Amino acid sequence: MKIHSKLYIGGEWVDPLNPSIFEVVNPLTETVCATVAGGGEDDVARAVAAAREAFKEFSQSSVEDRRAMLERIAAGIKARADEFSEAISMEMGAPTWWSSRAQVPAGIAHYSTAAKVLESFEFQKIQGTTAIRREPIGVCGI
Repeated sequence: MKIHSKLYIGGEWVDPLNPSIFEVVNPLTETVCATVAGGGEDDVARAVAAAREAFKEFSQSSVEDRRAMLERIAAGIKARADEFSEAISMEMGAPTWWSSRAQVPAGIAHYSTAAKVLESFEFQKIQGTTAIRREPIGVCGI
């Protein structure tokens, strides 16, 4: 069983300020396959503060840097495809052959497609007499 007791905040794995543990149940076997850390309001506030701090630099990054970052993420998923496939199978109860042939490639494709879109994305355009400029606006919770 995998145990994940930390939260990833501000570029590092940290202990939750308000720790709680969630069990991940494999729907196929109905057994607990992992535990993951949960956090509370203080942990969310810490994560938002870290994201706002990171946004200062990231919002100034070039399109080329953003494309390169997305491509590195896609390459990282591809390099660890077996780990992702196993995790997806345990969490969803899906057969490994399916997670490795469908789910993992779909994740890679999301990042690769986003990188490709940046090649020709119009961050500023004129529409009639109006200039439309798309720019980073800040931290979003999703």
